[in-house]
Amino acid sequence: MSIRTTFAGIATVAASATVLTIASPAMADYTAAPNDSVQGQAATGDVLGFGSDTTEISVFKVADAWNKQAVAPAFKIATYQAGAQPTSGPANTITLPNGTVINRPNGSGQGKAVLFGASNQAEADFARSSGSLSTGAGSEQAAGLLQIPFAVDTLGMGVSSTATNAPASLTIDQIYKIYSGQVTDWSQVGGKAGTIKASALQGGSGTGKFFKDALTAYAQGRGTTFSYGPAIDTTWQEHSDTNVKDDPNAIAPFSIGRAGLLGGTVHIESGWSKKRAVYNVVRGSQSTDAGLKWGADSNVLESLFGTDGFFCDPANAAAIAAGGLQQMLKPADGGACGQAMTSAPAASQLVSEKVATTTTVADTGDTAGTLGVTATVVGDGVTAPAGTVDFFVDGSATAAVSNVAVTDGKAVAAIDGLTAGAHQVVAKYAKSYGTAFINSESASTAANVRTASSVALATSPATGKYGTARTLTATVTGATTGTVAFKVGTSAAVNAVVTNGVATYTVPASKSAGTYAVSATYLRTDAVASSSASASLVVAKASPVISESFPTATSVGVAGKGTIKVAISGSTVYPTGTVRVYLGTKLLKSATLSSGKVVVTLPKLTKGAHTLTIKYLGSTNVNAGSKSFSMTQR
Repeated sequence: MSIRTTFAGIATVAASATVLTIASPAMADYTAAPNDSVQGQAATGDVLGFGSDTTEISVFKVADAWNKQAVAPAFKIATYQAGAQPTSGPANTITLPNGTVINRPNGSGQGKAVLFGASNQAEADFARSSGSLSTGAGSEQAAGLLQIPFAVDTLGMGVSSTATNAPASLTIDQIYKIYSGQVTDWSQVGGKAGTIKASALQGGSGTGKFFKDALTAYAQGRGTTFSYGPAIDTTWQEHSDTNVKDDPNAIAPFSIGRAGLLGGTVHIESGWSKKRAVYNVVRGSQSTDAGLKWGADSNVLESLFGTDGFFCDPANAAAIAAGGLQQMLKPADGGACGQAMTSAPAASQLVSEKVATTTTVADTGDTAGTLGVTATVVGDGVTAPAGTVDFFVDGSATAAVSNVAVTDGKAVAAIDGLTAGAHQVVAKYAKSYGTAFINSESASTAANVRTASSVALATSPATGKYGTARTLTATVTGATTGTVAFKVGTSAAVNAVVTNGVATYTVPASKSAGTYAVSATYLRTDAVASSSASASLVVAKASPVISESFPTATSVGVAGKGTIKVAISGSTVYPTGTVRVYLGTKLLKSATLSSGKVVVTLPKLTKGAHTLTIKYLGSTNVNAGSKSFSMTQR
């Protein structure tokens, strides 16, 4: 490859003691590690990558698929395993194609270090990274590096799966207190007694950086700062179970996916977890360091890492998953796979699975001469899918209505210019760009163009009082059969059958006095659209008819006893309320009607003739009234 040939002879011999040691430029022995995709010295033109332990297996799997293509690729991907290495010897060194020997980078930080500055190696082309670029003066970002997301990982807290003193769940606040040194014993957070042995991972770990950034952000939200407590260990190899699996007091941040590859030795605590993007990092076009650059060398780097490159190809999702990660969706599907950036993608872009949708269409039209339909699009049952719907009628390849927006999961359309009668409708859902939904279409569903109808509403008798039934009559024009829904006031609608274009409903005599809005709605059929009419119904208070059965005379010492009745003339509805019996202005008795009557026993009266008055106090439905009668006490 010409660009590789240009840089083949360039090597930087400066060393950074804290990052990487450059060995002799002469050839050296090399011992392959399991996740080295090239067994031996890479060839000139191969694409070399180093760094993160988190992503090394997934990147190795993808690199292996690239290298073993049926048609041999123009270059191979040489990705080298991270891991705690001895201070010297062939297991710790890698010979670059130009013969330069370097110490094997361990972790995201050391991987990125070979792409810029004093440790830059022109033969190094990308770094695996589980953390975002550092910022500020002299940082990775300032050096012109770009990070290209390709997968999604979830970070959790790992403890021993065989025996642990940790509680079953940890909150971010408890983790913050453990790592800041405020909590040192598991019993302080609901676990068993035991001195906590917490790791923040080795210094160059991208996972460690991501974890610390999460705790720092939490502290800032509390109005304070964060730093590790004195007992926190920063030497553990990330995603190694060596220091965790047999120690009941141990805890460390773990990629949940990577933990799942360890054979069950590490248990991930419930409670706090956090999604993150993982990256392949390259030099940007603004980088002044020697080596391949994004944009300038798109035929190499973008063919691997770009949106349409090998790492974002859905065909390689299984290879990435085999390393415990989930392939990130492309930007068109709501993710950020293949997008070169200097900062982390938005949380909403940390998506790795498309959401299947189901589209149905229903006949919801009720306008004469128009086909009215509603498409309902369902995604994950919670999120209403964004996008548009095209409606197709009677098998036409051209949409009758296009680009109808989906709002709250529904798209509503009115289609004119069709003949009256049944039509077949298909709704096709198209997701919005940048969302994770999958397009779908409905089955062909019958919908109708309806003819018009009208309703005339009459009340008989036109006026009336409480206790008298009323008949509502709906006369439908445009249909001879069907159903009319009558509604009086706030009462539930009552359906009545249309016969020869007429439907009736009797408002019961017991309907309370008052003024009511009345409507009659002809309910649409497959052939006829709905219509309605309205009116006002006045139910006036009724007048009472009072009667009594007291004796006209009683013997000395005998009380008068009789039945008082209050009725409505011509009605079987009984008034309710209270009746009182007076002698002049003196109240003798008060009683409550039951079924329009009540038996009353009067007190003994003085000897002589008396005129008594029954007063009915009235109710919400019946006016008040009175009746006088005579009784003689012998």
